Amino acid sequence: MRVCPHSQLEYLVLILNVGRKAAPGGYVEFQDYGCEVFTSDGTMLLGECPEHPIGTFFHHVMGAAARAGRPLIVARGIRDRLIKAGFVDVVERTAIWPLGPWPKDKHLKELGKWGRIGTLESLAPFATLLLTREGWSVEQIKKLCDSVREAHDRGKYYCHGWFVYGRKPKVGEEIPVGKCEGE
Repeated sequence: MRVCPHSQLEYLVLILNVGRKAAPGGYVEFQDYGCEVFTSDGTMLLGECPEHPIGTFFHHVMGAAARAGRPLIVARGIRDRLIKAGFVDVVERTAIWPLGPWPKDKHLKELGKWGRIGTLESLAPFATLLLTREGWSVEQIKKLCDSVREAHDRGKYYCHGWFVYGRKPKVGEEIPVGKCEGE
C-alpha cells in the first residue's frame, strides 16, 4: 500500500484488514513519506519558518490533521504496527525523497522532479481540506500556498520515504514473541 495515512483513522486497523486478506506466507508492503521536512543539511523544519515557507505550511497542516484525529506522521510507526498485527520477518528501510531536483545524484534528481510536482500540486488540496475546518479563509490558505510556491525552488528540501514489508506467518508457524520499539 502506498501513501494512505490520512485515509485511515487507525492505521493498525488497516494493517489488520490487509493481513486478513494476505495468504499465509504472503508478504505485504507499505510505502509512505514521513511528512517531516528537512533542509539539505539535515535540519528538520519545525514550527513557523519565515525563511522556509514549506516548514510553516507543514507545521499548520500537520497540526490541523493531528487535531482532526488524522495525523499525517504515521510512516515511522508502520514497522511496529506490522509486528503488533502478527507479521514476521518485518523489514524497514528509509530513503531520502527530495522535494525538488536539487540533488547531484541522477536518481535522486529524477525523484526530486517528481517530488516537486507532487508537493506543489498537493499544497492547496491538503491546506483547504484541513485549514478551513480550523477557521482559515480561502485567502489565507492561498497566501500560505503561494508563499511555498514562490520560495520552493530556492530551497533544498526532502522528506524521508519509508518502505516496510513483512510476511504473514504460514499456518502452524511459531511466531516469535518480540517487543516493538518504545515498549
